[in-house]
Amino acid sequence: MGPMRLVNGFVGTSWQWLRINPGALPSIIALVAVTVFWVVGLAGGMSLLREHQPPLTTLIGLYLMLALAAFSIIIAVLAASDLAGRLAGKRRGYRRI
Repeated sequence: MGPMRLVNGFVGTSWQWLRINPGALPSIIALVAVTVFWVVGLAGGMSLLREHQPPLTTLIGLYLMLALAAFSIIIAVLAASDLAGRLAGKRRGYRRI
């Protein structure tokens, strides 16, 4: 019963924090989406290299993956900095809108 109490306490505290800071929801969603993108990419991204395709098609696919990876890193950094700013602002006593 100890671990469930810990999980329930964490989930309850998280929902309470989210009710107080509803503006953080887009950043949280962005971080979850980037995490899912990387997990799916790691699981299935190598199939492009395994299949026999013309070299130009493979090159275009690799450049597209590079662009998506760079874009996802930018999104993750912006979302994480927004959440860190919200947490730091909460400790200092003011709220971001």
